Amino acid sequence: MRPVCIIPARSGSKGLPNKNMLYLAFKPLIFHTIDAAIESGCFLKEDIYVSTDSLLYKEICEERGINVVLRSKKLSDDYATSFDVNKDFLKKFDEKQVFVLLQATSPFRNKDDIKNALNLFYSSDCENVVSFVESSKALKLFTELDENGYIKDNIGSDNQYRRQNNKVVYYPNGSIYISRKDYYLKNGCYMTDKTKAYLMDKKTALDIDDIYDFNSCLGNIFFDYKRREEINKGIFNKRYSSLKKVGNIILSDSRFMNINIDGFNNCSVDGVSLKILNDNLYLFDTKKIDKVFISLGVNDFMIGHSQNEIQKYMINILEYFKNIKIYLSSVIYTLFRLRDNNEIIKFNEWLSSYAMNNSISYIDLNDYLSKDNNLRYKYSLDGLNFNDDANCVIHKMIERFINCDEE
Repeated sequence: MRPVCIIPARSGSKGLPNKNMLYLAFKPLIFHTIDAAIESGCFLKEDIYVSTDSLLYKEICEERGINVVLRSKKLSDDYATSFDVNKDFLKKFDEKQVFVLLQATSPFRNKDDIKNALNLFYSSDCENVVSFVESSKALKLFTELDENGYIKDNIGSDNQYRRQNNKVVYYPNGSIYISRKDYYLKNGCYMTDKTKAYLMDKKTALDIDDIYDFNSCLGNIFFDYKRREEINKGIFNKRYSSLKKVGNIILSDSRFMNINIDGFNNCSVDGVSLKILNDNLYLFDTKKIDKVFISLGVNDFMIGHSQNEIQKYMINILEYFKNIKIYLSSVIYTLFRLRDNNEIIKFNEWLSSYAMNNSISYIDLNDYLSKDNNLRYKYSLDGLNFNDDANCVIHKMIERFINCDEE
């Protein structure tokens, strides 16, 4: 018997209105859960149900090709429990029906989490599987306050306290609940002594209850550079298509967008990686380009591409422009944006050697902008991008580099 999936989506959230439908990474929050359920391969689309009280939610969710069940008014008010909603939903199914409840407010739970949790359910002698996450706080740190605001039972918890000495404890993160109809109706809940924990990491376990949780999600997505690279493929293509790619050009990222070199068209694009440029090389007509200055790679390290991948992307780019004059810069270090700059150092050593062996003009801008293998604080806006003082240094050194090379 195939498992079914239920995704509750009531419209009456008071803490964060319409939280199930707030846009996150260009789509409604609930779509992250619907898409993960579809992509998991655990369910047919017809076996994925959104349970809602909203006609608008119904209309939007049906665009994903799944079923939407409208709740009665009684099951949509503030007094209706999740058990009431689930019991009503399960009425039409057999007693042995396995079901998976996925909350719409867990956008980072992915297809693998769903598959692995279901596999755990089927392979274990259990009645329920519920997702849990490790707590970063020890139980002994929690307390109540009395009517005057004094702590009641936490006195001395800071005396020689070491987090490493405390027991590891876990809490349910609300992302995945799996049970069987007969088990669930018998117990009236998921939490019993026959409940198995499916452990999730802190990122994928994030649950949205209020605006602060939602802002945390936005932060996680913003700093997930690999995800951004994948999502923004079309955007990068449009930007490169619109650029004036003739004569002499500069190819870089946001770090060089404010650099103006006489006689060069600046084709730098915010957020671009060597990988993305590789995907768009066909847009550059080398017959119309005389010289190219290239300074790229830092975003590849932020994204997490391997050293071998980054070298491969760079080689492909340099080979593409091999019949025109190439000026090549090292990757400039960051300041407190990567764990350290060791991978960049390693890449620059390779890049310098490759440039020498292939008669490519190379400049190491770290000689002017960095100290002790870190971008100098006085040149940094945010540990990654450059301030006006740095831009002046870069402009001066590149012009001198190009002029000296041509003499």
